[in-house]
Parts: sequence; structure tokens; C-alpha cells
Amino acid sequence: MIRRILLSLAITAGLAVTSVAITASPASAGQVGSADIQGYCQATYGSAFNATTVAPHDAWSWRCYRASTQTWHGINMNLVCMRQFGNFAYAVPLSSNPYSWRCYV
Repeated sequence: MIRRILLSLAITAGLAVTSVAITASPASAGQVGSADIQGYCQATYGSAFNATTVAPHDAWSWRCYRASTQTWHGINMNLVCMRQFGNFAYAVPLSSNPYSWRCYV
């Protein structure tokens, strides 16, 4: 439980600090799938928003973006996983690759 809380804090801090790397998940956790970031952006902000990265080699660089108004929103990756897999789900990047996010329960 403490590791999960620390992971949530790390993900939140990751929007400002891009050098954070999390490489392990708890032994009791099970991977349930990849994070549907596009689905999260559209469900949260509307169908005009798209998921995009602002740095191609930074897992923490995902943003929801609406081109017509040039509006940006940061993304809490834990919320992405919770939307898909329930309130106990959380997100972990497997590398610095933005497409490496996986959801665990």
C-alpha cells in the first residue's frame, strides 16, 4: 500500500520532473493492460482532444491537446488506468518510452 501511494506521488511529480524512473511493480500486482490515453483524453475533455507527447523519449510527457484552441491538459496516468480498470488500478511506465505505460491492479 505504501509503495502504491509513493507511486501515485511519483507520477504526479513526474509532470514536473522527467528523470523519474520506476522499474518494478509490487509482487502481488498483476498487469491488466496498456493505458488507453486517447480514450482518457476524449472521455475527460471531449472528443476534440487528442493524446500527444511533448517529448518523444519521455514517458511522462503525455498531454491532452485540442488543436483548434491550442488547449493543453496534463495527464495523471493513474487516473487513465482507473478509468479503464477500476479504482484500484495504477500506472507504471516500463521505460522512458511514452508508449510503455501499463496498468496494474
